[in-house]
Amino acid sequence: MSIFEPNDTISNANDSGLSSPGDSAVLNGSIESITDVDLLKFQLDQGDVVTLNIEAQENGSSLDSILRVFDSTGNELAVNDDTPIPL
Repeated sequence: MSIFEPNDTISNANDSGLSSPGDSAVLNGSIESITDVDLLKFQLDQGDVVTLNIEAQENGSSLDSILRVFDSTGNELAVNDDTPIPL
């Protein structure tokens, strides 16, 4: 699945296609500028677990990514900057 712009706010986040336990997806996109933000949405229920991987450096990119998880109203639930641990 490809990620497309605009997807810089919660209201226009791209749908990841993840909706059921056990679902998986590979999403491909590009960072357009150093200040670009790409948002994806998916539904989780209490107790659900999601694993997210950003593999830019494995693909030869120098991207220094930050992963943030928000609820539907924009409250930040978790953040990870280069730490390979579960959020």
